[in-house]
Amino acid sequence: LYQPLHRALSEATLWIAGGTFAVVWAGVSWRPRLAGIAVLGLTALSVAPVAAPGPARSGVWFLGTELRHLAEAVEPTFDADDDGIPRAPYGGDCDDSDPAVHPLAFERPGNQRDDNCRLGDRPVGQRAPERAAPVPPGLAAWRAAHPTPNVVLIFIDTWRWDHLSPTLTPNLWALAARSTRFTQARTTAPRTPLAWMSLLRGRFLGRCLRCRQRLAPPGKDTLVHRLSRRGYQTYGRFVGKSWARYYGIGGFDRERQADSVQRVHGDRVVADVRRWLRALQTDPSPFFLMGHFADPHAPYLPNDLFTEGAGHQRGDYANEVRFTDHHVGRLLKDLNRFGRMEDTIVVVFADHGENLGEHGDAGGHHGVSLFDEVLRVPLLVYVPGVAPSRVDAPVSLADLAPTLLSLTGSTALNDTDGRSLAGYFFGAPPPEAPTISEFYDFGHRLRAVVLGRYKLIEDAHHDVRLLFDVVADPHESRDLLATRPDVAATLQAHLDAWVESGADAAELAPARCEGLVPRPPDALEDRKAKGKKAAEKKKRRARAGK
Repeated sequence: LYQPLHRALSEATLWIAGGTFAVVWAGVSWRPRLAGIAVLGLTALSVAPVAAPGPARSGVWFLGTELRHLAEAVEPTFDADDDGIPRAPYGGDCDDSDPAVHPLAFERPGNQRDDNCRLGDRPVGQRAPERAAPVPPGLAAWRAAHPTPNVVLIFIDTWRWDHLSPTLTPNLWALAARSTRFTQARTTAPRTPLAWMSLLRGRFLGRCLRCRQRLAPPGKDTLVHRLSRRGYQTYGRFVGKSWARYYGIGGFDRERQADSVQRVHGDRVVADVRRWLRALQTDPSPFFLMGHFADPHAPYLPNDLFTEGAGHQRGDYANEVRFTDHHVGRLLKDLNRFGRMEDTIVVVFADHGENLGEHGDAGGHHGVSLFDEVLRVPLLVYVPGVAPSRVDAPVSLADLAPTLLSLTGSTALNDTDGRSLAGYFFGAPPPEAPTISEFYDFGHRLRAVVLGRYKLIEDAHHDVRLLFDVVADPHESRDLLATRPDVAATLQAHLDAWVESGADAAELAPARCEGLVPRPPDALEDRKAKGKKAAEKKKRRARAGK
């Protein structure tokens, strides 16, 4: 998110080092000159792991180091076909003579070419790997007792997996004691609109995007449209006012976009949702009610209710989470007071977590990596009449739409990656399946796969990887790539199989995805930046006029 700042720091580092060296070389004897050479040598060593092949450079590209831009400036020298990805050992381009072949290309079946540098040419008719889950035996009986359960979706923006506890979030912890708590849930992307669309469509991110660049219009193939077709009244309260640009509000009978992450808003969000809930008590139709709470999103603003540790990043963030829990608790009390916990499914989730300074970054943001501080999220699913439980198997936010449609008896979405988690509620857990997370925004080209206790992160651009045991090492401090190549190979095979066959057929038309690498400027972000600049200019003129 802060690439211009990083670039400026890189340039400053070069100027300082270069200027120091020039002064030393011009005016002193051989001893200080050797000292200057040593300083430059240490600087070169700090860059060397970026340019070194194989595991020696595995971690560098994920750490947000200032000097990565020096290596990026050199990359074009090793990119003969100008497709934006250099050849090995500096990148993952397997054919540097053909700009149509690179790791982010879509594999076109039967063209006698390995378009995406994985698994060779894809045979015609080969489908993506299945993640389907069997229908649990107890589902039919539960649906007979709950033919059209209401659904309340509590969407907490930027909520970390390790910030769910009895002391920090007492109201949500009390709900967790009545729910199925998924301890290894992960988002599909560490950015809100992308994660939300993946949830709505039941797909991993790459299949919600056009050419892995921008969100594709979903049409009516979303969770909200399916519930509406089933007869549900659909209500959505969103923080922010640009959701229509991301196709995030389609299908709602009533939606409200208001407030901003730049101000405290949880009290207003819960007021709107509670008002809708009260009005729905006199309506016999089932309802789908969604509330988006985004106070934990940066900037971390002070509130009047919680001040412990204020003035420090982690303390301010924790207070935002406490504030959100307090107001969500008011909504949960209403559900109990109206007796709706007997006929309502309640889902609480985060779209992604937050970086608070881990893995070499300054903290206070999330769109920079695929580490678990931003990927792993809390997920609680309360199903009336179902005993509470804890699930430690990896699941994805892409699984939520298939789960809710299965529980409500609604028509399934077309061609999902997600699968119903209903088996966990009825004593018939499905086989474990890999989850995929991706991030192609702000110049990143990152993918991650989790299966069982292991997680592999891949930078598809630079062909570098990290491997973690997320059970023994939940904060991902020990890279196991060199010591567990067998595990890395297994996870890489799952990731390759999905990448090979995981594109929409509509995206395979020739020339549809030309210019995929390098990624073109984000027109939406450009418009927002220009709009902000114009507003500031207008304010300055107004002040000058006064």
